[in-house]
Amino acid sequence: MTRFNDDRRGVSIAVTHTLAIGITTVLLAGLLISAGNVLDRERENAAREELHTIGDRIGGEMSSVDRAGTSDADERIELETNHPSRVSGSSYTVRLRDGTVCDVNYVDHHDGCLVLSTSELNDDVVVPLEFDDGTNVVEGAANGGDVFIVYENEPGSDPEITIENEQ
Repeated sequence: MTRFNDDRRGVSIAVTHTLAIGITTVLLAGLLISAGNVLDRERENAAREELHTIGDRIGGEMSSVDRAGTSDADERIELETNHPSRVSGSSYTVRLRDGTVCDVNYVDHHDGCLVLSTSELNDDVVVPLEFDDGTNVVEGAANGGDVFIVYENEPGSDPEITIENEQ
């Protein structure tokens, strides 16, 4: 009669299956974590690009309003612009900054800049602005969505441009 207590041949199959399942689990977990990180980076890149596009659009609209203004006239021009209210599922803020602030913190020698920020990004998106000579930038801010561009000129003073939300 043979004794099976000392026979260990069947153990190798169980150990092999256990190791295969363990290694497969670790590899799948690594793939899922990597895929999650890639998706987060892509969402950040998409938010950054979308903010840059919105900033470029607002900057172009501000330049158009500035060119439409007449330096000698007493006038107020208001342009209502419509932009997405959310970027990558989050709200965002557009701040108009004077050129001196932009020179120090963001870009060199511009009349002003738009600083766009959202909770999706750790850093702000900065869009430099140039206006006609003599147009002063009045700092302002607006949340995403409807943004009003306001150009004011009074005789004897330099024209001013700013952004704001609804009047």
